[in-house]
Amino acid sequence: MAAEPGAAGAPSATPTADSSATAPFLSRVPSLTRWAVAIAIAVALVLALVPVLILVRVMGMTAP
Repeated sequence: MAAEPGAAGAPSATPTADSSATAPFLSRVPSLTRWAVAIAIAVALVLALVPVLILVRVMGMTAP
């Protein structure tokens, strides 16, 4: 049982060194992911609003 906490502590120190080596790459990926999600949400909102705007325009033209 005592070996498991020691083993758990050792890997936690090892990925820290590994993450520091790969930090530039890992720090860029979340920012790219955030930009991709933001752009996808913006495109989805625009595509959702286009039919609404068309319907409003058509209903405005056909209204007496």
